Amino acid sequence: MEHFFQLLIAFIGGALVTGFGAFYAFNGRLSKVEGQLESLKNALSNQYPLIDGVPLPAPSIGKPVGGANAIVDTLKLEPNEIQQEEISAVFELITDGGALVNLVRSGHIGIKNIKLVTLSPEEMKGRNGANHAAIISMENLTDQPINFVIPKGQVFENREPRSGRQNIAAAGERKESLLPRAAYDLRVEAHCINKELAGPDGNLGNITIFKIRDDTFTGQEEIWQSINDSVNKAKLVVEGRRKKSSRK
Repeated sequence: MEHFFQLLIAFIGGALVTGFGAFYAFNGRLSKVEGQLESLKNALSNQYPLIDGVPLPAPSIGKPVGGANAIVDTLKLEPNEIQQEEISAVFELITDGGALVNLVRSGHIGIKNIKLVTLSPEEMKGRNGANHAAIISMENLTDQPINFVIPKGQVFENREPRSGRQNIAAAGERKESLLPRAAYDLRVEAHCINKELAGPDGNLGNITIFKIRDDTFTGQEEIWQSINDSVNKAKLVVEGRRKKSSRK
C-alpha cells in the first residue's frame, strides 16, 4: 500500500511543474492559484493503484470524490508548493476495495450528494463525542446486496475550494450494507481537521480518496494535535532538504 501511495504522490511534483503552464495558457480566465489547484486535482486523478486487480476510474472534477481541497486547506500551502512528505505525513490513500469511496469510484454505489454539518448537542449524545457529520445520500447501482466500510479517519472535504469551512474525518469505522437498487441516507459522525476554519453548515462535500494516516485519535483535540505535529515535522524535512540543495 505504501508503494502505491508513493507512486501517487511522486507524480504530483512533475505534474504541478509541467502541467500548470499548459493549463494556465489554455484557460486564462482562471487565477494563478485556481490553475494550480486544478493541476493538483488532475495529478491526483491520474495515479491510482489497482483495487482487487481491477483498474478504477479516476474521480472527475465536479463529482463527489476528491482529495485536493482537503490537502490544500490542511497543509496551508499553495498547491504548487506542496511536497510528497507533507501529504503522506497526514493522509493515507484508501486502497481497500470494499471501502465506500472505492465502490463509488468503481460504479457500484452512486452518491447523490454529501452535506457536511455541525451536530446539535442532542445529536452528539452517544456518538463518539463528534461535533460534526457527513450526511451521505447514496444508492446501490447493482442488482446485488453490497457490504461496504468507511474507515476511521475517512476524510470528507468541502466541494468548493477554500470555502473557509472545516473538512472532516470519520470519528470511527462504519460497516454498512445496501440492498439491491436501494437508496439510503447515512450519517457519519466526524471530527473537523482544520481548527482555524469555521464549522460546516450544510455545505456540499466530497468523499475523498484519503483517510487520516494517524488513526489512533479518540477525540477532537487529539486529531487537531496529531495533524499539527505531522504537518510541522514534514515541513521541517522539506525545509532541510531545500537548504541542503541550496548549499550544493
